[in-house]
Amino acid sequence: GGDPAGAVRTFRKALELNPNHAGAQLKLAELMVGSRDKGLVEEATKRLQTILTNAPDNAEASDALAVAQWTLGQPEDSTKRLEETLQKFPAHLQSAVVLAKMKLSRNDQAGAQQVLQNAVASAPQSPQAALALGLVYWISKQPEKAEAEMKRVLQLDPKNGPALSSIATFQVSGHRMEEAEQTYRRLSALPDKEY
Repeated sequence: GGDPAGAVRTFRKALELNPNHAGAQLKLAELMVGSRDKGLVEEATKRLQTILTNAPDNAEASDALAVAQWTLGQPEDSTKRLEETLQKFPAHLQSAVVLAKMKLSRNDQAGAQQVLQNAVASAPQSPQAALALGLVYWISKQPEKAEAEMKRVLQLDPKNGPALSSIATFQVSGHRMEEAEQTYRRLSALPDKEY
């Protein structure tokens, strides 16, 4: 609802009532990591390590800990954690996307592409995985591959707004205005008011 301070208060209240509530611990830790405040990120790291001690296969907590480690200047630990999570859960898209973003931030476009290609291979029916790979191809200045992935997204989910929007952008940049017009018509027909 756009009220992070209220969310923090509510999660803290939940933890007063039940200090072992893993879901509240996780969400509070994620908010702390998102704050980018070093003290809060360090506290979040401790919370996340406790969650993972009790539930070592909690991929969401592992992802959050990886982001915390990255924020605290531990990129090797962070990427290693994500790679280990993906070995256990190859179809866990969130881990793949976080790892790909980290690789992109280090200008490792080939590494980011490989991570997401593996994610697509592990979950070939996932429009989200194909969408993420398409965006990395676009960032890597490979518009043909990007457009092909977006078309694959639309085969899996014909009303996927981000994919339609991306394809329209590719068509405009390629001066294919009639195609872009048709794509924008499809996009504007979606129920989401954003379009």
